Amino acid sequence: MRKNIHNSVFRIISSVCLSLSFFACGSGDAKKAGALLDEARLAYSQGRMNEALILIDSIAAAYPREVEVRRSGMAFEDSVRLAVNENIFRTTDSLIAEASAKIDSVASVWFIYEKTEYDELGRFIAKSMDAARSAFRTYIHAAVNEYGCTQLMSSYCGSSELNHTALKLSLSSGESVTTSEIPYNDGANYHYKVNETCCEVVTYTDAKDGGALAFAALHNGETVKATLLGGKKEIPITVSSQDLQALAATFELSVLLKDRLRLTQERKTAQLMVEKLQMKIQKRK
Repeated sequence: MRKNIHNSVFRIISSVCLSLSFFACGSGDAKKAGALLDEARLAYSQGRMNEALILIDSIAAAYPREVEVRRSGMAFEDSVRLAVNENIFRTTDSLIAEASAKIDSVASVWFIYEKTEYDELGRFIAKSMDAARSAFRTYIHAAVNEYGCTQLMSSYCGSSELNHTALKLSLSSGESVTTSEIPYNDGANYHYKVNETCCEVVTYTDAKDGGALAFAALHNGETVKATLLGGKKEIPITVSSQDLQALAATFELSVLLKDRLRLTQERKTAQLMVEKLQMKIQKRK
């Protein structure tokens, strides 16, 4: 009997000790988790938003059982993310205004804006490369739409068909870039005749230009040679300094337009997040 009583007492004491040990650990973890949350609040007050978010995330990873602290952390995280997205919205709004001013400056000097009733987006075409001024001319030219997507074009006019499919730009040093090959009847390789003159226009859209516009911008002011490839024979094209400047300006405008589009999308995303987080925080009150 005494042995059974002794065993029962031992089990009770052991259970109590384990419980005390558990609560002691729990209490310590709660303090540690709370300390992390306090660190996150301090980082937030000092403008270190990313650090604040990392600290909040670390609470769940290190102390998954501290539900109350984690709940407080999640509520605080919404406030931090709201502040982050409000800042993104303000910053992008300012940067969009700056980008638009640069675009207007470049466009007014170099480009004609063109948009017909059939076009979803307008295009910027260099004034020196206006089609009306370049009829029946073998040359390279370019355009860029409102989203910054470029079109590099090689135009050939001659007494017989050439059937060219690509374009190469090169320097006297041998450095060169070559466009993608655009086969005839692709839709971007267009042939037509005016009286006895055969005309071809091949369009290399965005990455299909093989970096040719970037090459033109990089070597603006140098002597750049152009060659029509893939046809019955290779045809060299004179790239005047004016044409090269127009190609370089097209590339510059493309970069500015794409940057503004990116900023506009970032601002829209931030605005949606601000609205979502404001509603979430309001519901919690």
